[in-house]
Amino acid sequence: MAELPDQLTRVHEVFESLVDTYADKDAVVCSGQRISYRTLNERANRLAHFLIGLGVQHEEPVGVAIPKSCDLIIAMMGVLKAGAAYVPLAESLPTARLREVIDDAGCTRVVSIPGHLDPLWTNAERVITLDETKNSEATNPGLAGAETDLAYVLYTSGSTGEPKGVQVEHAGVVRLVRGQDYMPFNADTNHIFLGPISFDLSTLGIYAPLLNGSTMVIEPELIPDADELAELIRNERVGAGMVIFGMFTSLFEARPELFEPMSTVLVGGEAVSASVMRRAMQRLPNTRFVNAYGPTE
Repeated sequence: MAELPDQLTRVHEVFESLVDTYADKDAVVCSGQRISYRTLNERANRLAHFLIGLGVQHEEPVGVAIPKSCDLIIAMMGVLKAGAAYVPLAESLPTARLREVIDDAGCTRVVSIPGHLDPLWTNAERVITLDETKNSEATNPGLAGAETDLAYVLYTSGSTGEPKGVQVEHAGVVRLVRGQDYMPFNADTNHIFLGPISFDLSTLGIYAPLLNGSTMVIEPELIPDADELAELIRNERVGAGMVIFGMFTSLFEARPELFEPMSTVLVGGEAVSASVMRRAMQRLPNTRFVNAYGPTE
């Protein structure tokens, strides 16, 4: 893995440093759509310039309400490039819960798509679509900032009675996926993004590939079909990824060979079962399993 200049301490800066090298390579693949590093960068830049023109402030929380797709990744990266912090708003959560998140985070701007979660919005929010940004500048905004800048706010499950926002800085994301060896972090290993955007494991699914020059393969379904997922993993040459343990168990029991093409599988999101993992390691001797369980709360 190539070393990065010391000044590249924020998520989007690391991504931008890879764009020229991997310009035409697939950055994100989802439901038949493929976008390159160049396209992702340019479209994220257009959103960033649009947000800056609206007066978005440094570290301002901006809601992102887009289903799992290439557009979701564009929106998240665009918010970061604008110097703001994104707040994922997953459609799988109840409207009342999402309303609590928006109010608690103080989101007055939301990036979404037409018709999506419309009952959620009030006059307090400015809802922005990517189509609005198509005439904005495509160059990197190049705003000054630091590794301690806020990157995103992720809300916990609310098991203590109400959701709590966990604030994650750019440095935390970069250190998670750069210079580490607990899974393949290189340009040759494609990663799969499973599960909802509201889970903390989504950070790894998104930035492990995008900050290392590889391809992120999105499984759009929150509860994927084992046969369809096996085909996706095989066709897109997926080599690594993180899976919520409950999902892993269901998929492994339905079709254990599903994970054979993957060199590394991280399991987490909940405590793992030793008996299930013992069977998985026996059935898949060439796959390395890593227990990544660690509650956000």
